[in-house]
Amino acid sequence: MEQESKLSKDISKISSSLFQIIQKIKKNTEFYDDTCRKWGKTCSEIPSQVNDDLIKVAVTGAVKSGKSTFVNSIFKSDFLKRGAGVVTSVITKIRIKERLKAKLLLKSWDEINLEIEEALLFFDDHYLSKHTNFDLRRNKDRECLKTIYDKLLDETSFFENQIRPQVILFNNVLKNYEFCKNFVKSQDTLLELKNGRFDEHKVFTGDPSKAFFIKDVILEVNYGTIDKNLINNNIEIADCQGIDSTDSTQLSKVLQYLESSNMIIYLIGSRVGLRGADIKFLSIIDRMGISDNVAFVVNCDLSEHESLNDLVSIGEKIEQELLSFNNGLKFYYFSSLYNLFNQIKPNLITRDKKRIKAWESDQAIVKYSNGNTQRFFADFKNRINKDKVNLVFANPMQRLQIIAKGLQKKIELFTDLFSDDDNNADNALKELKETQSLALRFQKLIENSIQGLSQDLKKEVDSQIDNYFIHEKNSIIDNLISFINNYSVGIKRFEEQGLISDFPKALYFVFQDFKKEFDSFLVEKVTPELVRFVKDQEKNLENHANSLYCSYKTDLFNLYSQFGKRSMDLSIGLQAIKKRLKIKPPSANFKTRYSARIKVSSFAGFGIHSLLLCIIKALKKEPKFIMIPLSTLVLKKVSSQFKKEVLKSIKLQINVYSKKIREEYFYLLIRALSQIVNEKIIEQFQIYSVEIDKIESIIKKEQSEKSEQKAFLGLVYEEIEGVLQRINQSNCHLKESFFEDHQVRNQDM
Repeated sequence: MEQESKLSKDISKISSSLFQIIQKIKKNTEFYDDTCRKWGKTCSEIPSQVNDDLIKVAVTGAVKSGKSTFVNSIFKSDFLKRGAGVVTSVITKIRIKERLKAKLLLKSWDEINLEIEEALLFFDDHYLSKHTNFDLRRNKDRECLKTIYDKLLDETSFFENQIRPQVILFNNVLKNYEFCKNFVKSQDTLLELKNGRFDEHKVFTGDPSKAFFIKDVILEVNYGTIDKNLINNNIEIADCQGIDSTDSTQLSKVLQYLESSNMIIYLIGSRVGLRGADIKFLSIIDRMGISDNVAFVVNCDLSEHESLNDLVSIGEKIEQELLSFNNGLKFYYFSSLYNLFNQIKPNLITRDKKRIKAWESDQAIVKYSNGNTQRFFADFKNRINKDKVNLVFANPMQRLQIIAKGLQKKIELFTDLFSDDDNNADNALKELKETQSLALRFQKLIENSIQGLSQDLKKEVDSQIDNYFIHEKNSIIDNLISFINNYSVGIKRFEEQGLISDFPKALYFVFQDFKKEFDSFLVEKVTPELVRFVKDQEKNLENHANSLYCSYKTDLFNLYSQFGKRSMDLSIGLQAIKKRLKIKPPSANFKTRYSARIKVSSFAGFGIHSLLLCIIKALKKEPKFIMIPLSTLVLKKVSSQFKKEVLKSIKLQINVYSKKIREEYFYLLIRALSQIVNEKIIEQFQIYSVEIDKIESIIKKEQSEKSEQKAFLGLVYEEIEGVLQRINQSNCHLKESFFEDHQVRNQDM
């Protein structure tokens, strides 16, 4: 992306030029003031802000859809582990840097122990360590965990034909404790694997049992053979875990990344086509309101299709099945593996050389794949460029242009005050005083309007939050209450699996199964709707702010023509504000909490049941007709108590969360929006906020000194004019490079 590199350098040079001009003004004139200081600070900060802005691209899809191979094909190297089965076990982000480096952020011991404790909730205390808190580092606790794992590892370790997540977690922890214990610390730890050790990251990222200990992964790769016109250091591409994971926590992390990304590339394997998991996940994306960001890649397995017609028919079927998802979908059909093999041909092993040779014998299907590859990357580049323009380049250029024009206006003002004719200088001073007085009145009017806007927005947000979380039908609390009340404990399933006779184990699974279903409901139903709600409120706030901003530009600025001559940038961008403030909505981590008395009363009930059984046996009676109903009765009673407590807890958590998102997110946004609207309008008058005493002292100076200052300011004015020309050239280059190119490509398609 040579155009981007040039624009980035242009912004840095222009920022530097304006900063140096402001420093020159500070050193050689007397009109340097707080406004100039602020402008100088902005000029010094803009280059780093441009370099810090990331365009995020998420690569997602079901297990074995070829996500890692696809990402490798983009970077033209095997940076990610690929192969059969589950390969990507943690979201792996790749960025362009100067040198190869893998950065693995490991969880702390506290975080690891907390996850294990939650997976042990409701397990029989008899098997647990006597310590208050579980600690994996203690031998006794690991022995207890191994005993529990062995006890769970039978036919009951499966739920709905899938292995229970607790069993997987315990296996992961026990299997790799010895390997990971030297890396994990009391705090989050960053493990860096440089140069020759880079590929060691695959030991963690490609192994679910080791990935459990990992919190975040960033791979820094150098350009090498990467197309610089496609990927640069402002782009992050993330290889996400399979969306058909049974772990709701893992799925939640994928959705969080997708929400924050600028583009989503969804992969579908041509061999399997659309699965039920795909449809389910895509419906979640649709409810989140981010389906417009999705592009579909049907990853073709060239060994599986007899002909091009076979592949095309599969594609038509997939497109037909997704018609209800979004009307403007884009599909691309190519083989990521073929593309990767093509790029690393000299390094292929003999078997892979034979595979690529066999594929190339079918020229029609290879030509089709290559054509779709070219079409995809052309569209990919245009989409990334568009986001770059909006998020990275356009706003800094506008800010620099405002500063340059503001400096020129300030120089014009002072040049009039340095007039050779004392009467002209006095008239200029009189006009300045009048304009300054008018500006102060205008600023007061704006401050009152902004204050009113802020109060109105808070009232509207309060009303929307109260309705959405509590009052409306199908509100969050209504949906959660409905789920909890309608949830049915699988007593019959426990009876079929023989769990009823092992009451402690049955009780544990009752709780953990409910927790799994509840967490899945949150991720699949509640979270998407919450994301959509937040986006709708953000859009509403942005529209209100822009409406007020535009009203001042069109009405009040026409009334006060002195101000109306000055240019103002186009709109208030909420996303840019969020980036600058580094704020995001709080996570909705609702938990299935319960009081200790439930567990105590359940085991007490079971104890009574056991005592009755002993008495019956002593009387030599047949226990079977009592044993099963009593165990079932205890479980039903416990589950009923448990649901009531969870319901009570959830209501409290929703109230806390609604207050948190209101005060710690929306109120912050409203305050920031109000401040930005105020600043954007007020900055138009900042050139008039000069100290009159200082101006009067300048006017009284000797004419020779005033002439010298006037000449200096004339030179500075011309220098700023040159900067403005460079800004205009960069803006033209920006439009030509991105927008016109985008239109031409769309016409060609």
